[in-house]
Amino acid sequence: MNKPNFFPPYLNQGSKRAAVAGLKMLLSRRGFLILVPGRICTEYDEATAQAVQDLQRYCELRGDDIDGNFGPITREAYEKEFGISPEDEIQSWLAALSGDTEWLGPDHEGYQTWPPAEDLSCHFSVVDREVDQAH
Repeated sequence: MNKPNFFPPYLNQGSKRAAVAGLKMLLSRRGFLILVPGRICTEYDEATAQAVQDLQRYCELRGDDIDGNFGPITREAYEKEFGISPEDEIQSWLAALSGDTEWLGPDHEGYQTWPPAEDLSCHFSVVDREVDQAH
């Protein structure tokens, strides 16, 4: 069974949205791009292209393969260098972020789960009431 790819076949300047944000996270994690905290830019800009070129050099690509485009050759080099495909790395982050959280309260005793389902339904009903009262 084929697993879905997070990335389209090529990402390059002018590309936008989720896959670009994922690429920027990869580049940042590996030290090729500095991200501004609290700001997610989803455009493949000049800084992203330069970071991809730096990645390509780091992965020992040469000549025309250092083009700033995140395509199959760069992805293969990434996997060879870091031991994980970019797609698998992104999927592992998404899986880690999609679950709930176990946490200890201020007394440091007994795990609790966040978000608790009953709190979410209560929160949404409060928000709905506030919206209804505003009209």
